[in-house]
Amino acid sequence: MKKLFHLPFAAILLMAPLFVTPGCDADSLQAPIGISDAREGDDLAKAQTPLRRPYKDLHDTWYNFVPGPGWMAPNPFPAWYPGGGTGNATHMGKVSTYFNQYVVFDPPNIVSLHAPVTMFFAAELAAAGYTDIPSDVGSIVFDKKGNSIWFQTLSNTAIPIGPTRVEFYGINQIIGGTGKFEGATGETSLSGYFNPQDQQDASFQQEGWIEY
Repeated sequence: MKKLFHLPFAAILLMAPLFVTPGCDADSLQAPIGISDAREGDDLAKAQTPLRRPYKDLHDTWYNFVPGPGWMAPNPFPAWYPGGGTGNATHMGKVSTYFNQYVVFDPPNIVSLHAPVTMFFAAELAAAGYTDIPSDVGSIVFDKKGNSIWFQTLSNTAIPIGPTRVEFYGINQIIGGTGKFEGATGETSLSGYFNPQDQQDASFQQEGWIEY
């Protein structure tokens, strides 16, 4: 994706057994009526019961800068900071990601607020086979097999470390997905960094739990 806007000098940011009686005829090899069906039903219910599992991912990313209402140069906010990248995630393997956030200055903090990932990446996600993503999804992690996990930002604060590094920390909530993650829930701790002077130099990771 081409850069949407040149980044200012400052920037922020912005997881059945058989019952057998010896000597019986063939008919006697049948389980009592209803027992096999009941056991199959129990097995199906267990298979459909969501399980809580650890979740972790790591991504190398890039980002863009899109000025928001009232923006004045050379300020880095208010603005949207959409981006994407590739990485690895538990239960998925190799994955891709897209994200979006709206960044504001709330003294003394630089804060990223929820913004729909489809605001900038609806076409890219549709091309990858992911459509009808709700507006409360701020970031998505997906593979090439139709599996995706949807995240919503609960909190995200950025801390400038130096001229080429801004670190951020937050909490994301898992609010659904597709494929084997349809209806998934969970929560992850988010951390990462970006380089204000190089929009191709950024990374983030998440660690927490997912239930599906």
